[in-house]
Amino acid sequence: MTSAPRAGGALAPGSTPCPFCGTAVPLYVEAILARRPLACAGCGARLEVAEGASPAALASLDAWYQGMREAMAAAPEAEPAPKAAPDRGRRGVRGRPRG
Repeated sequence: MTSAPRAGGALAPGSTPCPFCGTAVPLYVEAILARRPLACAGCGARLEVAEGASPAALASLDAWYQGMREAMAAAPEAEPAPKAAPDRGRRGVRGRPRG
């Protein structure tokens, strides 16, 4: 797979252009590691990873993905942000402008 931008603008991060129509195809790590084909929404083409040409890249991607999963599992749960008081603007208690 390539990450060259298509002829009309920049390619979104985490995607690759369809070799048939140029539509950005999202790259899903789980699908790539499971060797599932990616589908182009533009023309319906099915893109598959060339395993024989990519063993080192697939091994690196798998190691990175496993490390990210372990880090996410070990991370403490974030506390929810406190809710801000409602903004009452410059109005007084009875809804009339101050002044």
